[in-house]
Amino acid sequence: MTPQTPPMAYPSLLPGTTIGDAVGIFNAPFTVYSPNLEQSRSLIGLVDTGALHTVVPAAILEALDVPIYGTRQYRLADGATIAMPLGSAPIELQGETFAVPILFGTDERNILIGATTLEIFGWAADPKNQRFIPADLTL
Repeated sequence: MTPQTPPMAYPSLLPGTTIGDAVGIFNAPFTVYSPNLEQSRSLIGLVDTGALHTVVPAAILEALDVPIYGTRQYRLADGATIAMPLGSAPIELQGETFAVPILFGTDERNILIGATTLEIFGWAADPKNQRFIPADLTL
């Protein structure tokens, strides 16, 4: 009789997810940097794990010389689709800095921190307590 391999255990909390019974949103301060880290802009973004990428107004990213790598189609909450330029920029969130995919937004009021950013930082969102919590990192 051959021994059976136990099934893999999945982590209890994945990066980029929202914890709690109800989905919620909250605001969080962050800083977006130029690629060379010489310039920055402090912002407040709406944490939205339903959004794939972080969104910053194009004028801010252009002033920071953030390059555009391509354009992608995104579906909006109302079902419409929109093409948006996509780049990458370092952002600082709660004392940590990582380069993340970032969309060049068309509305100066629409600043989002999306799920991919939280995944890269290794965090989940806790909207009830309006905070980020460390998630289980997997390979």
